[in-house]
Amino acid sequence: MNTILTVDDLQAMQRAVGIWLPGFATEPDGFGVRDELDLDEVTRLAEAFCDAVLAVEVQTDRAGEVTEYAFSIGPSGEMGMLEALPGGLVRFWAVEGGDAVAAVAGVAGLDPDVVTAAEGPRWTVSPVVYRRCDKQALAGDEEAAVTTLTRVGVDPGTAKTWVAAMSGRGGAAAVTVVRRDPDTGRLEAGELRWGADETGAAWRITADENAYAMTPASGPELYAALRELMREGEHG
Repeated sequence: MNTILTVDDLQAMQRAVGIWLPGFATEPDGFGVRDELDLDEVTRLAEAFCDAVLAVEVQTDRAGEVTEYAFSIGPSGEMGMLEALPGGLVRFWAVEGGDAVAAVAGVAGLDPDVVTAAEGPRWTVSPVVYRRCDKQALAGDEEAAVTTLTRVGVDPGTAKTWVAAMSGRGGAAAVTVVRRDPDTGRLEAGELRWGADETGAAWRITADENAYAMTPASGPELYAALRELMREGEHG
């Protein structure tokens, strides 16, 4: 069952019972708190988003359409998902079945049977070059974006495929995970990012202060990385 909430509803729940809020639910929406909420669904949301042992935020870009999600596991194993909707609304549903990795992979568009590894070797560029290429691609100047990459040694074919993917004809996802050790309370965080062209050929994206690296990665490889990041089985 899906329940439609407002951001103000979620913020009221945070004040009342201490649920955690994803980044897309931190600004007031102006709707105010409503009286007609389904109390059973609100209770299920609170069970998943209070004292979470696993908190996940997902941002996807599919052909230029950006969607944000938040997934959470409560201390007793309850699972819930939030999806940001236009106009300050949020969709909530309880996740059934107990497969946290599958739930996150599903909203992130990561199908291990469909996603394949991009052709070619791993390649790296500086943060400045990466951001310049990204800006040019999003502005629709694909030729300039390709030139930005080839000037620093990226193979022309790889550069064209990458820019086409980043120009809205492919997709990308970023998954940020925070895990809490139920015994020590210690928090650990990590991120998994990838981009794919319109055929599903993907690169895993890793970055530090010195470089962005794009490594061809198959669906099973990305799924395994997501499972490791979430460390399925260690929570609950």
